[in-house]
Amino acid sequence: MADISIEFDNTYGVFVPGYEHAHQKHSYSVVISVCMVPQYFSLLSIISFFPFSTQSQTTHRTVTYSATCPYAEGEAVVWAPPVGESSGFIPVGTHKFPFKFLLPVNCAPSFEGTHGYIRYFCKAKIDRPWKFDHTTKQVFTVVPTFDLNLIPSASNAIQSTQSKDTGFLFFKSGDIKLTTRLHKGGFVPGESISLQTYINNNSSKSINKIEVKLVEISHYTAYRNGQTVTEGCPVNRSSQQRVHKRTVTELQERLDIEKGSDLDFPLVIPIPPIVPTFNQCPIITVDYYLNVKATTSGAIGSKVSTQVPILIGTIPIRCTSSSCTTQYPQIPSVSPSVPSLNDAPPSYEECVFGAGTIKDEDDNKGFAPRYVFYPHINPSAPPLDNQ
Repeated sequence: MADISIEFDNTYGVFVPGYEHAHQKHSYSVVISVCMVPQYFSLLSIISFFPFSTQSQTTHRTVTYSATCPYAEGEAVVWAPPVGESSGFIPVGTHKFPFKFLLPVNCAPSFEGTHGYIRYFCKAKIDRPWKFDHTTKQVFTVVPTFDLNLIPSASNAIQSTQSKDTGFLFFKSGDIKLTTRLHKGGFVPGESISLQTYINNNSSKSINKIEVKLVEISHYTAYRNGQTVTEGCPVNRSSQQRVHKRTVTELQERLDIEKGSDLDFPLVIPIPPIVPTFNQCPIITVDYYLNVKATTSGAIGSKVSTQVPILIGTIPIRCTSSSCTTQYPQIPSVSPSVPSLNDAPPSYEECVFGAGTIKDEDDNKGFAPRYVFYPHINPSAPPLDNQ
């Protein structure tokens, strides 16, 4: 009986595009007779899929739209019989066969969404003549480097203001103004977002609750009867788009802002392990925003909300001010790997949403992607002046 497995060269199984990565291969426990042992590494895995229904007076049918975006695919033979022989033997014991592959620099990050996914995996097979082949599959995470220091707007302060005349029809209760301010627009998982919130309550009701949500918004593009697309491919008329929002994390606080008064106060919301913002994939993109909502008292409370778009990266914004005392650790600049003890954090943690729910032709064994996470970064925002 032969056993086959794939071992990555780091315990996290996380890799950065553009670097060559070495792996160890195959564990055997008995003598086997083989023709060849090809090692497949299949790096395709972006599928956006969703169905929708159309209905007429006489028929009801479901039309399936799907799309695939392959980034790389190839295979390598890591062991073969001697030249001139059709079969060979691997002796009893454990044998490791190393191999390497190069991830293209344009790879999108691993992602498990509601209507689609981005998956990377290696497959290995022992080719046994006249017998069933032994195969195995190992999914791994790809996380491209997203340095927020290279995005000028990520360091800029952001403000969003919304005013609303609350109430209904002839029962208006007055105007509420909500302002949300951030000292910057770029953050990393593990960091806590500090926001300053200002509420001016000119309504006839008190405001008793404030809610803050970090929301992930994913966009999917698929095609009737399916299509394989590449970067730069124009969207044709047969394509359909779907947008899905899910809450990453949220907080609620009780307030007591009486009518005719105002309040300026800070809020802090942590960022769990999540995929960085990305738009390099032609069929799946992911963005984030903060939603801040104030609610008035009463049986039917009125709501006023603001939305502030933010970027999620893998390398945090470094302090440029002499008054800034927070020092951020460097993410390893070479292949993904496990950060050294000298670097301290970051580490790689499982996505807050857990394993993907969309099944493919192979069992993914509840795989959850891992993302860069900085557990020791404190909120770096100084108090913002009222505006």
